Amino acid sequence: MRAILLMLCSLLLCACGGGGGGESGEKETQPVAHPGLTVSAVSAAYRKDLRLPLQIDGVVGPLSISFAPGAALDVVALSATRIDELQLLHAGDTELVIEDKGNAHYLGASVRVPVHIARADRAPLLLNDINLQLGEEPRQLAPAGVLGRLSYRLDAPGVISVSDQGLVEQR
Repeated sequence: MRAILLMLCSLLLCACGGGGGGESGEKETQPVAHPGLTVSAVSAAYRKDLRLPLQIDGVVGPLSISFAPGAALDVVALSATRIDELQLLHAGDTELVIEDKGNAHYLGASVRVPVHIARADRAPLLLNDINLQLGEEPRQLAPAGVLGRLSYRLDAPGVISVSDQGLVEQR
């Protein structure tokens, strides 16, 4: 009697779809739109060897970074090891494209990021006073705050002269 009862239960389960078919009951989900990739615009004043972090939010998958088509390639350098960091090369403007590849749940997304690097702020050019005694050896000017090449000129020539190299001597 038990054998008949077990056989009837198993037939009833198979007929009702309770365990024998190949369907799992789970639906395969398609990826949905990206929740929103945001990257803050980059703006800074040029400074040699400065590295700028990129503020990237909403990442769901692997990222890639590249220059936008036609953008200047000599303003910043892209890091081969850190996608969230830029190294300054020169003052100027460029545009980057940051792409999130997405994942099994979200589609990919990309965003264009403007980059503006302003010319460096100029520090003051400072020079200490020089006192020369009659017959004293020429003195070298030593200005502070020099970023490039200097040229020297006297506004009231006569008693002293200044060479192109900044050497001050009596006449």
